[in-house]
Parts: sequence; structure tokens; C-alpha cells
Amino acid sequence: MLETEIKNLAAEIKMLREALTSTTLPTPIPVDNTEVETAPVDNSPSGVTHTVADLQALCAKVVRLDKTKNRKAVVTMLAKYDATLIEQVPESNYNELFDKLTALGG
Repeated sequence: MLETEIKNLAAEIKMLREALTSTTLPTPIPVDNTEVETAPVDNSPSGVTHTVADLQALCAKVVRLDKTKNRKAVVTMLAKYDATLIEQVPESNYNELFDKLTALGG
């Protein structure tokens, strides 16, 4: 019984391989490789880009103000970016995180 199942599966695999190799692939559509230059997008209203060092300094300042409450708030903020450390936050979110930390008391 098991041998029959194996033979049947082997036959089906062979049929599938033949079907895959016999099909013709569609011709690729030519792609226009013209590059368009765009200016970098700045999400901050002030036009200032913050760094990891800026965020770390502000984070330390905020946590020192109220260690119990603010530490939990900072951990929650980082979790929204799937991060446990500031270095793990995507660079595109630095300005947003800086604004949130500033609102917390920074």
C-alpha cells in the first residue's frame, strides 16, 4: 500500500515537472530605466534632521525627570517602532520620535 502511494506520487511529480518545463514563459516587458531625481523627503516641520545621539540625549533627559512614569512611556514608544533600543528605530522615524519625546517633557 505504501509502495503504491510512493509510485503514484512519483508519477504525479514527473507529470508536474514535464508540465512546468513545457510551458513557455511570457516575454518580459521592457522597463524604462530612466532615473528621476527626487529631493529627499523631510518629515519634520522644522526641517531639522535628528540623529541617534540627539534621541539618546533627549531620552536620558526625559527619563531623569520621572524615572517610573517616563521610562515606561519611552519603552512603549520604542515598541511602536518594533525596537527596544533607539538604534533599532528606523531612521525615517527619528523626527517623529524626537517630537514625541519632547512632548513627554524633553
